[in-house]
Amino acid sequence: MDKLVKEALDEVGIIIPSELFEGSDDFDLKDYIQDSLEFISVILKIEEKLGIEIPEEILSFDEITSFHGFCEALSAIENE
Repeated sequence: MDKLVKEALDEVGIIIPSELFEGSDDFDLKDYIQDSLEFISVILKIEEKLGIEIPEEILSFDEITSFHGFCEALSAIENE
């Protein structure tokens, strides 16, 4: 899921340094997603790639901080 989310970020023009994806350390997505419009663009791209609809409880820009936490939440949705 991490790779898919990174691809979605790249495709909408949100560039995150590749070294952040190499280790197991986590990072705050809000450091790279500047506003809610960019966030919605990422969400739409992820929904398109996965063929799912992401529930509203995950769609709060203020709640999305941990990259790995966000990916885990998406994995749980995909596996439902």
